Amino acid sequence: MNLFLDSIPAVGKLLLQIFAASVAWYLGVRIEHIVNPFYHSDFFLFEFSVGGHMIEFGKLSSYLLTVSWIVAITNAINLLDGMDGLATGVSLITAVAIWSVAVGKRIDEPAGALLSATLAGSLLGFLRWNFNPARIFLGDSGSYLIGFMLASLAVNCVMKSLTLAIMAPMLILIFALPIFDTMLAVMRRIFGRRSILEPDKEHIHHRMLAIGMSQKSAAYLFYLISFSLGLWATYLMSNQTFRRFSFLMLVIIFIMLFFTYVINWKRQRVFKTKKKKKS
Repeated sequence: MNLFLDSIPAVGKLLLQIFAASVAWYLGVRIEHIVNPFYHSDFFLFEFSVGGHMIEFGKLSSYLLTVSWIVAITNAINLLDGMDGLATGVSLITAVAIWSVAVGKRIDEPAGALLSATLAGSLLGFLRWNFNPARIFLGDSGSYLIGFMLASLAVNCVMKSLTLAIMAPMLILIFALPIFDTMLAVMRRIFGRRSILEPDKEHIHHRMLAIGMSQKSAAYLFYLISFSLGLWATYLMSNQTFRRFSFLMLVIIFIMLFFTYVINWKRQRVFKTKKKKKS
């Protein structure tokens, strides 16, 4: 699949993403409405109300918003996949954050929560072999799939149930790293009078490596930032969501430490023993 995608030009990949997002919209993954934050707003000193309880979108508006969101996040995750374990780890934290929101009583999206948990578990298992030095890689097909799933889950689990005042900052925080890196890339290419579809080696993680950071150190820093933003985003939702996200992330960190310092340590000891016997 990666060889097939590698042979497709950037414009062709974009058209395929638009087609996939269009199919998702047709099947029901749609931004059809958001809760109006100015409906019966209370600002202590005065109250006012603008519009109805819901801000409804027509079919065309819904289609354009949904496809734009899915394509943007899909490409953002792909652009982040420029270093061992980076896109996988950040996507894992994002999936856990979406699960924490979806499983709560306020959202109550069990199907979305199950898919988010499944994606997070898959990424956790993959990260063990994708972390530096990586033995397996996402490639375009993997990063596109992860970005597509995260964007679709955000539509079904977040956008349909929260007010704009809560939804916007929470989604920005959850997807902050890939969104910020993509915005910088687009601005850099526009100001440099290059095509925004033209790849380069000037992303944030590339700059970190250029100043002397190792891939592991840069990945840990990105994970820490993503985790901190996830804490902030879930705190905006509720204390219960915040605690749920924190607990699961601590469990994941424990699992990763177990694999790193117990399983790998035993394998390295067995490998050294076999090497000594051969010599």
